[in-house]
Amino acid sequence: MRRETFEKAAKDLFNLLKATQTKYPDKPRALYVDIDGHRNKAGGFDADMIEIQTEFGIDFLGKFFTEVHFPLVDLINPNPQCNDIPEGLHIFNANNKKDESLNNLYIENYSNTEFMSEPDVYKYLEKVHDFLLEFKDVTFDHDLRSNDGTRGLLIRGWKNHIIDLITELYTMFLYGNLLSVAAMTRSLIECYVYFSILNKKGNEHLVYEWFLCSLCNSSACRNQEDKLKELMKLYCTNFNMDFEEMWNVYFDERKQRIRFNRNLWLRSLLPEKNLTFGGACNYLEEDYLHDDYESACSFVHGQDIVTKLSPFTFYSSVYCRFYIMMTYIFKSIRLFPLDDSLDCQIDELELELHELGEKYCR
Repeated sequence: MRRETFEKAAKDLFNLLKATQTKYPDKPRALYVDIDGHRNKAGGFDADMIEIQTEFGIDFLGKFFTEVHFPLVDLINPNPQCNDIPEGLHIFNANNKKDESLNNLYIENYSNTEFMSEPDVYKYLEKVHDFLLEFKDVTFDHDLRSNDGTRGLLIRGWKNHIIDLITELYTMFLYGNLLSVAAMTRSLIECYVYFSILNKKGNEHLVYEWFLCSLCNSSACRNQEDKLKELMKLYCTNFNMDFEEMWNVYFDERKQRIRFNRNLWLRSLLPEKNLTFGGACNYLEEDYLHDDYESACSFVHGQDIVTKLSPFTFYSSVYCRFYIMMTYIFKSIRLFPLDDSLDCQIDELELELHELGEKYCR
């Protein structure tokens, strides 16, 4: 495959030889090798793949087969097939230095990275990479210097978290960790929905209540009523909130429910029966929002059958995950104040994303 190195290809071929000899001892063997990519600017094979086909393929492997077929050469073994196969294969680097990088420990799923290696997809990912680096450098100083300190703090905190989430999500896709991509897309959609409500409402009281709700559900306060009451009273005093009302609402919730409702802070916006994430999605009135979330959730849940039947076999299925991931990356970034340059870049990237879909979802 196009991302596989000489070492990876050589080990795969040797392990295939060993496994075949074990399963079919001394039976005649023929080797057929195809090579995807690995071309230089002149159109010929790169150095790794020339070595795979010549010194390694013909000079070393050739004697263990009756015939070998590479793109560069076909060879019939003039001698009897050798079945005395070495126990192991050791590949030594020319500089004899041990690779101690983290990449040396990474177990890559190569079958999941072929889509990312397509020239037009790779080119698109390069543009996304440059855009994300540029966005990470945006400070939003004008919001942090505003009189609304709470809003400034909120923007700074959520931006840092969302950027970390987007960065890991993008990197996981590059490495072909598609199950993790689906699971983290779910997290990104949740962040988008909740921050979108806080950001669009612009209601300082809602921000405080969101914090209180989180406080009541924290592990530190869950079983310490006196500590929670003291913290809530202090908080309400500082931000001119009615302590009795807040305490009754949140303490009753803690007493009456086995599982605390994390969405209780949305009670002023949603009908009481819809204090759920689905209700929050409906509040934003955005098409496909909750459907996209449910689709991402299905990769996390153990009993969903659709996602257990080779969900990434075809490029179209990988593109669908990629499309939802990129859509919510752009949606989340647009929750922050952007200059015209970044805004135009998102427009262009969204257009190119649709163009990729026309090719890979046909």
